[in-house]
Amino acid sequence: RKERISYQLSRISPSICYVKYVQRQMVSLVDRFLALSGFEKQQIARIFNVPEKKVRVVPNGIDEMFICSEPKKENKFSRRCGIKDYVLHVGQFNRNKNQIVLISALRDTEIPLICIGQVTDNSYYQRCVEMKSKNMIFLEPISNASEELVDIYSAARVFVLPSIREAYPLTVLEALACNIQVLVTKTSMIGSDLDSYGIVKINAERELEIKESIQKIYYNGEKRKK
Repeated sequence: RKERISYQLSRISPSICYVKYVQRQMVSLVDRFLALSGFEKQQIARIFNVPEKKVRVVPNGIDEMFICSEPKKENKFSRRCGIKDYVLHVGQFNRNKNQIVLISALRDTEIPLICIGQVTDNSYYQRCVEMKSKNMIFLEPISNASEELVDIYSAARVFVLPSIREAYPLTVLEALACNIQVLVTKTSMIGSDLDSYGIVKINAERELEIKESIQKIYYNGEKRKK
């Protein structure tokens, strides 16, 4: 709503919303928009007031090695670290990724949490370190499409991406390909096209909702498998 209002205001007074004014000039020159999902296509058409036929959907893709049709007989990560059936988060450590809410939601539970990601906000990362409990492990970035990363996904029980804003993250697709239940925030650009895979959408600001959603999925194994 904010994007749409500021975009419309730029028509009345360029000085009020200059960035949107420039954006509007750019939009008028566009022949084709590329969207990552059907939902993002609708948003582009609605906010920029352009015909949907000018917007083409080209989804993100992932490496085939993530596709796990059957459970792995041996998981090197679990064997080395002695941990499995954890909640997994993969993403940069910064305010938008919202790890603090996830950490706070699970710190008084027995559910293990593994967070993997590059530190792009040092002060935010230090707050995460100060808040984490003994059931939590932070790992440095792991090269994409590596066997180690696939192993880490495969040994997880739930994948959570509590970001304040997201487009169409590869991590969600990677987790789904590894047969993991996914929780993602309602503010992501993931539309209904992945609903059939059982994605649960949560509110990024509601810690209790995140906690209860994780616990419900984590302890309901049969439903998760289905």
